Amino acid sequence: TTAMMCGYSEITQQLHVEGFFDICIDLFFYYKWNNFLHTHVDQILSSFLSCGDDGLIIAVLESTQLPQRIIQNFSREDIG
Repeated sequence: TTAMMCGYSEITQQLHVEGFFDICIDLFFYYKWNNFLHTHVDQILSSFLSCGDDGLIIAVLESTQLPQRIIQNFSREDIG
């Protein structure tokens, strides 16, 4: 997260290419009661979203389907 916060866009881009953010989001939703994991994924995403590269942010949000997954899981929790 430090590299992302310091503005090293090449590192952030490579993390996206390697599927790092996809894995983080998958783990976040798979282990829904793991607060330790959620805290770290939250820190990673917060650092990433402040990187300033709008194109990369959109690419990651699309590849992870984060907005859709949040809505989907919120709806399930609300119903059940």
